[in-house]
Amino acid sequence: MTRVAVRLTKLEAAVPKPVTGPAYDLSRLTADQLERMAELRERIDAVGLAGLTDREVDELAGMSEILLASEPPEHAP
Repeated sequence: MTRVAVRLTKLEAAVPKPVTGPAYDLSRLTADQLERMAELRERIDAVGLAGLTDREVDELAGMSEILLASEPPEHAP
């Protein structure tokens, strides 16, 4: 093995491997939110992100905050 190949092998071994897993924990959303998310997904497929209304963007932003929060929300019983 050449010196360059050895250095490259060492460099590749030193780079951390990406952790794969589910992107979002959808169990954080209520049944109504999941249903609305599906409706918005269909709308995005039809009109694209630029075609969403301000209200729809706000709804998606709210659900995204729940999904990305460090702590899951406490759902009311």
